[in-house]
Amino acid sequence: MVTSRKSAFTLIELLVVIAIIAILAAILFPVFAQAREKARQTGCLSNLKQLALGVLMYTQDYDETFPKNEFVDQNRWGEWPANHYIWSSVRCVGPYLKNRDIYRCTSDAGTVDAGIISAFAGTDRQPGILSYMPNAFHANSFWNPSHFGVPNGQGVITVGSTYGAPETATALAAVPTPAEIFMLVEGLTNVNDWWCGSPTYANTEVDWCWGTEAMVSADWLVNLIVLPAPPGDYNERLNRAWRKHSGGSNVAFADGHTKWLQPAAMLDAKRWLINAP
Repeated sequence: MVTSRKSAFTLIELLVVIAIIAILAAILFPVFAQAREKARQTGCLSNLKQLALGVLMYTQDYDETFPKNEFVDQNRWGEWPANHYIWSSVRCVGPYLKNRDIYRCTSDAGTVDAGIISAFAGTDRQPGILSYMPNAFHANSFWNPSHFGVPNGQGVITVGSTYGAPETATALAAVPTPAEIFMLVEGLTNVNDWWCGSPTYANTEVDWCWGTEAMVSADWLVNLIVLPAPPGDYNERLNRAWRKHSGGSNVAFADGHTKWLQPAAMLDAKRWLINAP
């Protein structure tokens, strides 16, 4: 009489199968992570594209002049005159966009400060996370008369006399190379994290800011973001601003087109200044 034996895996066979699964996981998990980041990069690029088109629609409606970035409101005191708005305000570019979620990069975390939400309850200015900064270079930024070696350097978005800059908004015709100069860049939540210690501070809000922290206005800030900082250095948090999408970041140009760039490509004066030689 022949007795049947149940076949089974040997210990060696089981170990081989487990090793193969581990190798496949090690190969595939980074691919999945890259795919997720690519999706976030694409979502952020879409946000910037819509924001850029909103700015340009505003520009066409207001005598071909770009918006300004002058709005400052600290707990509702010190409000400036009616024509002083932050570029993203519901009283400026906001009406051309409708969807407030596009102000936030899909890679940015953080929550809105509860005190600011309470302060603006019932108003048209509802706070929300703001991930993007305008190119608002100007000669007197942080008492610096020049940027990238260019005297009286001026960006696309002006900040007005509040910060010692030109009060007149930039005219579309004053931008000689709109396809080469930045209009909007990302990284505001990272700048706030570096400056204030937390991206939950009030100056991350769409309609509530502390002035110069809502914009790129000085070459020293660009250098701190672009030039690598040693691990554990205070500036390491700032370096993340333009490296969050596969080592680079998304930007919107003054003609409305958007693209991904590596940080090193942001050191050229022609990327920032309408009067660069």
